[in-house]
Order: sequence, then C-alpha cells, then structure tokens
Amino acid sequence: MFAQNSNGDKIVKTKVEKIIDLKTIQVEQGKIIKLYGISDYFYQEYNDHFKRSYEVITQDGTPFGLGAGSFKGESVEELRSRAIAFYKDLLVGRYIILEKVPLKEEYIVYLDQMKKNSINQLAVKQGFVVASNNKERILNLIITQEEAKMSKAGLWDITIFVKDTTPPGNSNFYELGVLLVCIFALISICSFLYYLRNKSLWSMLFYYFTFFVVPIVSLGIYTDNEKHIYYWLPSVFVGLSIIFCIYDFIYMIYSRKNLSIFRVSLAIFLYVTFVIFSFGTFYMGQSNNLRTESEISYLLPDFKLNYKEEIKRPMGDYIFIPENEYQVLSIIEGKTGTPQYYLTPLNAIYFSATTFFTVGYGDFLPKEI
Repeated sequence: MFAQNSNGDKIVKTKVEKIIDLKTIQVEQGKIIKLYGISDYFYQEYNDHFKRSYEVITQDGTPFGLGAGSFKGESVEELRSRAIAFYKDLLVGRYIILEKVPLKEEYIVYLDQMKKNSINQLAVKQGFVVASNNKERILNLIITQEEAKMSKAGLWDITIFVKDTTPPGNSNFYELGVLLVCIFALISICSFLYYLRNKSLWSMLFYYFTFFVVPIVSLGIYTDNEKHIYYWLPSVFVGLSIIFCIYDFIYMIYSRKNLSIFRVSLAIFLYVTFVIFSFGTFYMGQSNNLRTESEISYLLPDFKLNYKEEIKRPMGDYIFIPENEYQVLSIIEGKTGTPQYYLTPLNAIYFSATTFFTVGYGDFLPKEI
C-alpha cells in the first residue's frame, strides 16, 4: 500500500520479516530498511576497543596493559540481546508504516496507521540506541533521550570497567637510595664497633641513631623502581642490625659489669622501636611502590571517563587497608582526583607494631588474610 503525506513523503505499509540490527530491518520482498534519527554506534565501539584484553605478561609473570571491559550490572551484550528481543516482539511478522525521509534512504517506522508510536522513538526511550545528529523530523526525540537519561534506561545505566596495569616507568632515584643506604650502613657499622670498645651510653645512642637513619633513606630504593632492583638491600641491613643488637644483649647478660636498670631498659626500648620502625618503613616502601592496578570506568554512549569510579590499587602482595583510607592525590580541572592506595607512615608503623606484639590487626591486614 502506497500513499503520500502532506510533505510529499512516501508512505508504505509493509510486513517485517527480519531484524538485522538495531538500526536495520528487513521487510517484504527482502527490502532493507534503515531507521532514521537513531544510532547504535557504541555497540561497535565497544566490540572494537573494550571487548578484548590488551594485556601482555612480563618476564616475572606480572600482567600489564589494559584488561577487557567488565560490568557490575547489565553488560553491553545483554543490553543488545534485550533490545533485539524487544524489536522482534514488536515488529517481526507485523505490519508497519514506513515514512521515507526526503533526500535520505532512511525511514521512520510507525507501529500504527495513526503514526502515534514509532520504533525509532521507542528504542531511544528504552535506552537501546541514541538519537543521531539528524533528527529534525522527530522533534521530540531529544526530549525522549533526556527522559531516558534521567531514568537511567538501558545504556544510560551501564558503566564499563577496565583494569589498567600499565607500569609507571623507572627512574634513577633508586640508585641514589642505594648509595645513601650503603653510606649510612657503613657509618652505623663503624659506630657499633666504636660502641663495643667503650660501651658508653652516648655511643649506644649514636649507633642506634645511625641504625634508624638507614630505613629512612632506604625509601629511595623503592621509589619508581619498577624492576625492584636492590629491594633486598634494606632487609639485609636490618637483619645485620638485629644481629648486632642481640649480640649486645647477650653481652649485657653475661658480662660481669653492673649495668643500671635504666641502661638496660633504654636498650630494650630502642631495639623494639628500631625493629618496629624498620619493618614499618619497608612495608610502606614496598606496598606504595608496587605496580598499580587502576579500575577505570567509562560511561556509555561516548565512553567518557567516569572520574568518580576510578580507583588505583597496588598489584601483588601488599598490606590491605579499607578503600575509605585511600588518599586522593590530585585535583584535576576542579574534579576530585583518583583514589589511590597509599599506606601512610602511621598505618605502616601500626601494622608493624601489631605484628611484633602479635595482637589483632583490625582493619589493616596482609592482603592474603
């Protein structure tokens, strides 16, 4: 059946045979009909850029790159399947009214002869497609799309999450850290040997002071040291320092010198504090400088970054802290920066102390527990 409307547009009544995609249907005699005013480009965009992983595995077995897109609700594939089922239920085997748009091989597909409802507008309303740039013939299509946004219909309620494990790159700062650790380690050993000669209180305080300096300067070894070169060095020094301290305690116990309770108590206090401080420093250095894993989120249909949903976590073994303890380290264009895992010195000392004294961790604990 053929007719013309007041604008001279060709009107056709025909029967739908097949749904090809959300913008294309097949009607009687195999004729292909393109729907006017709508676009489903984001489905192809998702298939091209987000459906597969772009990760590679390094020599140490750590993946880095961009992972495949994931969802915490309805996926893009599920939305498309639901949209196709919606089209089939409304169109396949039924008669429709086609109104051809002048100068275009595209149509407005009406479900009734009164032309009250079109599949073009219903698809936008359900959030299955978006309004395209050329929509002058469907004046309320943009209004319908805004309503779909407000109600978070279909695609407007979908967020794509992508894990980004791209390494930050190396710096030469760790070489300076190694140099400083070696210098202060040598000074501390010399100060301990000097202490063994005179056994004075001030020499004991001095060698403990040099012991405390080494963990501090060792933080430079961890900074931007992607390959973890010389990570073993601070631990070796602390191990040797503990051996020195234990030797000093054994000497105090078995020597026949009369030592004051204050002197012995001070030595025990300094030893315990040194162990807790050293390991807390190492926890902080290693946890904060592991390769990070960001969970980046994108919003349909334009795949814009959703700054509110991005969280950066370290990979591998680290101390687990609640995400509400993550620090926001940057402010960009007036927007809140990425919440990023950051083990503060206080939290690191807290974990080290609770480990040393074998008490409960509370909210802060090793990742594997």
